[in-house]
Amino acid sequence: VQQTGDQLSQLRGRVAEVAEQGTSRASQLEQAAAQRVQQTEQALRQSLTALETATQQKVQAESQSLGQKVQTVEQTLGQRLGALEQEQKRFTALEQRTAQLAAIDRLRSALAAGQPLGAALQPIKDAPAALARFASVAPPTEAGLKLSFEQAAQQARAASDPATQSDGSKPGVMQSAGQRLSGLVTVRRGEQVVWGDAAEAELERARRALAAGDLELSLAALDKLPPAARKAMDGWADQARALLAARAALRQLAAG
Repeated sequence: VQQTGDQLSQLRGRVAEVAEQGTSRASQLEQAAAQRVQQTEQALRQSLTALETATQQKVQAESQSLGQKVQTVEQTLGQRLGALEQEQKRFTALEQRTAQLAAIDRLRSALAAGQPLGAALQPIKDAPAALARFASVAPPTEAGLKLSFEQAAQQARAASDPATQSDGSKPGVMQSAGQRLSGLVTVRRGEQVVWGDAAEAELERARRALAAGDLELSLAALDKLPPAARKAMDGWADQARALLAARAALRQLAAG
């Protein structure tokens, strides 16, 4: 019995020792597990922080890259829009220029035909005075000037007729014969008429220039007429100058 009690006592001690060792081992395991959990949590936090940092950097880089791309696209679009606006302006200017040239062509036709320019002048902004004066009045024509030249020339001859005195009286027979002869024979020193009818010579030059279609040269010849003859041609010359001015205004409009 004594022996059995001792064995039980030893067994209890062993159980207590094992229990104590188990408790110690469990405590060690708990500590080790806690340390591993702590290390794992720390590693996870570090990984998460690194991931967040990398993600932020990537997002920032992507955002910066996207911003640069957007800026580039905006600049490209701005340039293209600017180019389109310039093209639109050029197209509008071309349309306006085309319409103006068409109007100028109608003006040229109306001027050549001696028709009032009113309808053809409407598309022209700030039409030149040389054209606007014929808005409702028929302009002179070159053909009309050629037809009316001889009548004006006759008036110029009459105004410069040496057989007629300034007071309307007639000279004597001998004087009249000499004056008539001076109308038939002309003596010049260069361009200066020394003796003869200066009016007839200049009228002939004006006539030839007109026949050749040179109104400027014709007017230049008329400007050399004696005062009385030149005054007699003023009406015809004014018409010729008006036509030349209208033609010059058309050329200026056509030149832009």
